Amino acid sequence: MVQLHVDANGGGQLVIAELLGYQRPVMIGSLYRHGSDTEFETLHRLSTFLDAHNGRDFIIGLDGNASMSQGPVFDMFTYHHAICGAQARHIRSREPMSL
Repeated sequence: MVQLHVDANGGGQLVIAELLGYQRPVMIGSLYRHGSDTEFETLHRLSTFLDAHNGRDFIIGLDGNASMSQGPVFDMFTYHHAICGAQARHIRSREPMSL
């Protein structure tokens, strides 16, 4: 595994690594977007990173603190031809988290 990108600030955290496998490498990442990130800057940084590595397989686990079925997170998934594989939610959350 090779670390490719780390980004952390008051609006959230993003880390992406490359898992080197037998057939082809896969990027894996984790994103947390704090609710105070009203402009979804952390999500935009992820999208920019994926644009720069266009065509590579990726798996992202994220807590976007936003709807996974509409809005900025859904739009980013659609733009990158990604799918949300699963969702969960905190006991007191308003929106599910994608996994």
